[in-house]
Amino acid sequence: MGDLKLLLFDMDGVLVDTTSLLKKCYSDLAHYLNTRHPTKEELRDAIQMSPTRAIGHLFKDQRYEVRHAFKQYWKKNIKQASAFIGISELLDELVARNVGIGTVTSRNNSDTLTLLTTTGLLNYMRTVITWGRYRTAKPSPACLLVALSETSILPSEAAYVGDQAIDMHAAKNAGMLAVGAVWDLEANKEELEDAGADIIVEKPKEITRLLKNVF
Repeated sequence: MGDLKLLLFDMDGVLVDTTSLLKKCYSDLAHYLNTRHPTKEELRDAIQMSPTRAIGHLFKDQRYEVRHAFKQYWKKNIKQASAFIGISELLDELVARNVGIGTVTSRNNSDTLTLLTTTGLLNYMRTVITWGRYRTAKPSPACLLVALSETSILPSEAAYVGDQAIDMHAAKNAGMLAVGAVWDLEANKEELEDAGADIIVEKPKEITRLLKNVF
């Protein structure tokens, strides 16, 4: 794969199916509150928000006990996390090609390590950059620049795979190749293209084939 030395991944919606976990948490919370379950449209909007905002959006209630209940459901459901189909095979191929692998996420370190460990992906990671390692959110390139600095890789030798427009903007701002991933049901191909994605990938196994045309 030419000069590609590092492939960085966003975690949520790219490596790990956290969309399903969040939907399960909000359904559990509706049961706990003995109220109607959110509609598909409401859940789609909610998973783009922080849990605190989503609780207010879905249930019009941000009392401490409600937020506490959500944290308990998340703590339980996170242990059922799964990687997307084809991710492990992709990472195996990258390792065989001597391409470094990392994840760059806005999640905290504790949840990130739990998700990567539960899904069996942690051992693949050369670098794991979580919130706290940087302080300026995407589309700032700060998070990606930390990963590049830690691995001593040049932006021109790296690519970032994400499922949201801000991921594409962050990659571009860092001088990296921007790869849009659309295997999560909530990913929007048009938004990724409008955000400047260099490549759109519908399945993990397509990544190495498509990147060969670039590197």
